[in-house]
Amino acid sequence: MGRMDSADGPQSSVETCVAGRSVERFLEGVERVSASDRETAETALADCGVASVRSEEWYSLSAVLDAAATVAEAVGTDAIAAGGWQCGNVVANDAMTVPEALAALDGAYRRHHRGDAGGYGFRQIGPTDGRVECSTPYPCVLDRALVEGVARTAADSYVSLAEVSTCRDDGAERCTYELSW
Repeated sequence: MGRMDSADGPQSSVETCVAGRSVERFLEGVERVSASDRETAETALADCGVASVRSEEWYSLSAVLDAAATVAEAVGTDAIAAGGWQCGNVVANDAMTVPEALAALDGAYRRHHRGDAGGYGFRQIGPTDGRVECSTPYPCVLDRALVEGVARTAADSYVSLAEVSTCRDDGAERCTYELSW
């Protein structure tokens, strides 16, 4: 397989931060699982120094990742996946095709992150299938749900997503997903 565009981010000495609007979308997704899970997430964020999230602010990515780990331990990975799904839903819009939405994912991610936060690479393989590589610091379950959320929001039919070859949970540098729609 050839190298995909954009999966690696530029190195930077700037503190890695995430936009408050992304944290808000994540919390909205967690709340879809349950209101108490959102409360757990808000408490975890506050404990990590991210209290009263505001869309126009920037927050330490390491603090947000620490809070996500706490949430996963406290309530399980379904809440993390729901947060990723919600973030993915806002990337795609009704006018986009699945390939357009997946190709736009990396740019949307970079607009919501400062510093070296990795990225996403998309390569279309055939008319109704492609591959996404994720090299972000987020939990794999969040990345998988985000990619699936982007694709399903743009799709006018069923989307299938399967993890292939590599996963950060297993020590790899990136997770790779094949999709068909």
